Formats: sequence, C-alpha cells, structure tokens
Amino acid sequence: MELMGEIILHTRFNEKSLVENVISEERTSKEMSYLTAGHTAAIHRLQSYYSQAACAFQEVGGLDFFRFMADLDDHFDTAFEELAVHMADVCRHLFVKDHLIVSLGCDEDLKDKALKAISHLIDQLDEAGGALNTYRFTPILKNEGIMTAAEINYVAKGYNYKSLGYEYHGSAFVLKTLLSMDYLWNRIRVKGGAYGASFGVGRTGDLAFSSYRDPKVGETLAAYDHVGDYLRQLDISQRELEKYIIGSISSRDVPLTARLMINVGDSMFFSGLTQDVVQSERDQILSTTVDDLKNHADMIDAAMAENCFCVIGNEEAIHKSEELFNETTYIRK
Repeated sequence: MELMGEIILHTRFNEKSLVENVISEERTSKEMSYLTAGHTAAIHRLQSYYSQAACAFQEVGGLDFFRFMADLDDHFDTAFEELAVHMADVCRHLFVKDHLIVSLGCDEDLKDKALKAISHLIDQLDEAGGALNTYRFTPILKNEGIMTAAEINYVAKGYNYKSLGYEYHGSAFVLKTLLSMDYLWNRIRVKGGAYGASFGVGRTGDLAFSSYRDPKVGETLAAYDHVGDYLRQLDISQRELEKYIIGSISSRDVPLTARLMINVGDSMFFSGLTQDVVQSERDQILSTTVDDLKNHADMIDAAMAENCFCVIGNEEAIHKSEELFNETTYIRK
C-alpha cells in the first residue's frame, strides 16, 4: 500500500526522458499490434461506427489514441511541458475519495490488517476531483480501409443485434464455436487462404466476424453475408451438436486462481452481472438444440444488412477493393 500511495500521490510527470520513453514504447507497441493482431483493432474500430462506448475507447485505446500518441511522439519536445501539466491534472482528478471503490481479496486473518493499510492510503487522498463530465459522441458509419505495411489483411464486420430488436440467448455461445470451427474455418481459412477466422457475440449485443492474416477482402465480407443461409440449412447430428456444446462450456467451466476469481468478481460487479444470469446462460448453453442455432439466422442477416465493416491491411488489396469503402486511410495519417 505504501508503494501504491507513492505512485498515486508522488509520481513526477516532469521527468522528460522517462515520459518520452513511455510514449515511444506505447506507440511502437500499438503500431505492432496492427500488424500482428489487426483483427481485434478492426472489430473495435467498426464498433465505433455505431457505439458510444466504442467511440470512447477509440479515444483512449484505439486507432485515434494511437494517432494521438504518434503525433505526441513526433512533436514531443514542443508538447512536453503542456503534457506534463495535463497529466498531473488528470491524476489529481482521478485519485480522489469521491466515487472510490476498493476491491480486496485475501485470507480472513489478513483482512483487518489490509483494511487498515487501505484506510491509511484513502486518508491521504483529496475529497473530490471536481464535477463529473458527460461525453457524447456522434458515431459515423465510416466503413474504412485502413492501410498498413502488412502483406495481409484483417477483415471485420458486425453490428449490435440488440439495437435491431433481438435478445441474447446462451445458445449464441455454442453458435460461436460452431461458426468458428466449421463455416468460417472452411470458407475463409481452407478456401480463402487466411490463417484463421472467428465469430464473437456477447450479452451486450455486439456481434462481429473477423479474419486473421487474410489475403482476401471482398470475398471474406461476402462469406460473412452468407452465414444466415448456412444456418438455415444446418444439418448436424446430436453427437456433433454435443461436441460443439462441450467445446463451448469447457471454456467457461475452468478452475480459477484466487486472482482470476477476484477479476471475475470485479467484472461482474461493474457490469451488473449476477450469478443467476451466469447460471441461466450456462443452462441455455447445455440445453442448446439445432433449432436454437438455426434461429440465429435472421439476427445475423439483420446485422450483416447494416453493412458495418472495417479492414486493416495491405495497401494494394485495399486499393483493389476501394469501391467497398466509404473511406480509405493510412494507419498513421
């Protein structure tokens, strides 16, 4: 707790060379991620075309943040003094008693000692950090082709199905396994030549398809559009279905270390997720039928019809498919 207090209360933001190193390392790390894990960045980017939360993430961890950091790195000498003032100001507003939440995980016999140490740190914090700010963004359907130095592409397409009137059901988690291991594997990896492809869907309503190290662009987007047709014609045995169910539930029913248990608890607390909801989802996964999987066809068709996508990758491939995009831009403007 003493070390934590030292960081929170006494960090020196005017250490120019150290701050410059941190910014340079962060820029390099983000830039490399677009070459090696661009599918994740593409999903986050396309979500910002329709989601307030995703727009916010772009400012603090996405492509807009990377461009901000790159510009800061390029003009560090002239920007540093103002940056140091801003960082100290942000720190002063963040680490205050107002709105403070403490998560403690420990053995029972350490609880009182830990709480005493935490209380000592809290006593050193300011009472309030000022008024809370409300941010509003205006999502724009950019459908970008974002060009990098890579030879391959990361192709993502998705939307929020809840905004289209559909609800989450635990069988969607089995659908995720089915599509990733069957349809997407065969259409995009085997036939298309990509290293991989996946489908993600969650309780918040976001669903997204993405490809990994993909030589194609238009063909991959077309493959996503035909998922609904594939589901309507789905014909698998009960034994095959059970394999997909086992593959799905096995990623949920895993032993947790104390640290992971605390992380899960924190996540549930902040998202408002209850154990009853978790159990209900688990029951739905285990009782999934072929009809449950087929029933997602309309939902996926509706999401694909919104035509919301993002491609990060090869400059030549993006130029060849330029008619698909609303905007084409370089990863670093």
